[in-house]
Amino acid sequence: MALQRDTVLRTIRDYRFWLVVALFAVGIILHYPQHLVGIEAPSSLLGLTRHTIERVYLLVPIIYASFIFGIRGGITSLAVALAIMLPRAILISVSPDEALVESIGVIAIGVVVNLLFHMRRREQERIRVSDALLKAEEEKWRGSFNALEDVMLIIDRDYNIENINDSGLALLGKSRDEVIGKKCYQILRGTKCPQEECPCRKTLETKQVGSLDHYEARFDRFFSIKSSPIFDENGEIVKFVDLMRDITELKRAEEMLAKIIDGSSISMFVIDRAHKVTHWNTALEALTGLKREEIMGTNEQWRAFYAEKRPVLADLIVDGASAEEIERYYQGKC
Repeated sequence: MALQRDTVLRTIRDYRFWLVVALFAVGIILHYPQHLVGIEAPSSLLGLTRHTIERVYLLVPIIYASFIFGIRGGITSLAVALAIMLPRAILISVSPDEALVESIGVIAIGVVVNLLFHMRRREQERIRVSDALLKAEEEKWRGSFNALEDVMLIIDRDYNIENINDSGLALLGKSRDEVIGKKCYQILRGTKCPQEECPCRKTLETKQVGSLDHYEARFDRFFSIKSSPIFDENGEIVKFVDLMRDITELKRAEEMLAKIIDGSSISMFVIDRAHKVTHWNTALEALTGLKREEIMGTNEQWRAFYAEKRPVLADLIVDGASAEEIERYYQGKC
């Protein structure tokens, strides 16, 4: 009980909590301008109805709360957004069916984004634990080897498997004796030689950690494969530690998000932590004239809104910008 109270107090003292509150307050005013401030807002903007823009705007605090405060913050923000949108959609809107569909669409996108953030955090935590294990002394690390949910292998520079954990054996459906000493590409891929994209092969060439996201048809699963080199005293690679993480749920969630975004009549885009555009939907192409082929994989999302390069609101949210910095760019207009 005391721990929960401390968590609540810590959240309330966080300025980012109050930024979320402020963003929702703006959303309430946008939804009910006549009732709260007696102002008649324009009926459309950028080719979209005002009410559509108001609902899409609520994705800003939803995504920000999920990014900053995790899955609980995201769920709470979804509930708040729904409480803001429903009264207008049901009681005030002249097209309640259309308003409900748009409101459900906003909530659906918010749910998927929350799940993506949650899975990303889980993935980062697994990476952190795995990296810590790799750096630990071998005798301490060995006890945790078989406890990992991810598949882990020890491979020599000739691609022979020296060790594999229980998760790997369960995936392959083989005993340890059937795997140890065999070529990794024969056991894992069913091929006669290493593939060109093989992380171990890349690591041998570069002496850097090799990585690959790969769909393995044999298991009907997506894997993120990371190959970390182990060097001898002369700086030569003698072994690899390969970590195979099942990212099937993440990939399918990303595919679901892409379908939702591209099929939406609402203009929208998505960026990753590096500010690279990962989604640019058809509606936004039509609105801005910028094709997704031009923008995807770049950090040029500003071209849709400004003549010169500058952060858009999504960039500021990803960076965890303070309320003062957002105010400096938007001067109360966000």
